[in-house]
Amino acid sequence: MALARAMAPKPAILLMDEPFSNLDQGLREKVRRETVQTLRALGATAIIVTHDPQEALAVGDLIVLMREGTIEQVASPFAIYDNPVSPYAAEFMGPCNRLTGIWSQGMLETPIGAFPGNLDLPDGTLALACIRPQALSIEPDGAGISARVLGKTFIGESEQIDIQVHPLGAPLRMHSHFRIPMEVGARVSLRLNGAQVHVFADPAQPRPEG
Repeated sequence: MALARAMAPKPAILLMDEPFSNLDQGLREKVRRETVQTLRALGATAIIVTHDPQEALAVGDLIVLMREGTIEQVASPFAIYDNPVSPYAAEFMGPCNRLTGIWSQGMLETPIGAFPGNLDLPDGTLALACIRPQALSIEPDGAGISARVLGKTFIGESEQIDIQVHPLGAPLRMHSHFRIPMEVGARVSLRLNGAQVHVFADPAQPRPEG
C-alpha cells in the first residue's frame, strides 16, 4: 500500500530509505522481489538506500558505494563485486581474507602464491590481496599448499571452514556449498582460484612520490 501511495503522483524519482530492514528474512526477500518487479513494470526510477550489500547486489541496476560521505565506487552489481577499486569496496560487497605480500614484476608474492595485479608500485613494495572465501578449496593432504582444518561451521547454504596455513598468523576462511569430509585437525591441501583474488596497494603504506 505504501508503494502504491508513493507511486500515485507519478514521481520522476522515488527515494526509498532502508525499505525492507524491519522485515524478517523470508518476508523481506518476498517483498523486495515484488517491489522491484513493480518498479520495473512501471518503468519507475528508484534510489534505494541500504547498508546490506546482498540487498544492493540483488536489486540494483547501478550501485553507488559511499564511504564517510564520499563516493567510493559506482558500477553495476557484477562489476563492483568482480572488480572492486579498493579493499573497502571488496570487503563491503562480501567477506575477504586479507593477505599482505611483496609486489614484484607485476605480481603480488605471498606465502600461498603469486597473484597478478594492475598496480603502479615499485618492486619490493608491500601490497594487499583480498581473497574471497569461495576462492579457496581443500582436498586430502598431498599436492597443493599444506594446511590444517581449524574449525567448521555449518551455516545452511554452505559450510564455513577455518584453515591454518604456515607461516600465516591468522587462519584463512573458506566457504563451500559442498559438505567437507575432513574433520577438525585434519591435514589438507589448499588450492586457490586466482579469479577471486583482488590485488590492491596496501592502504597502510605511504604512496610513492612522483
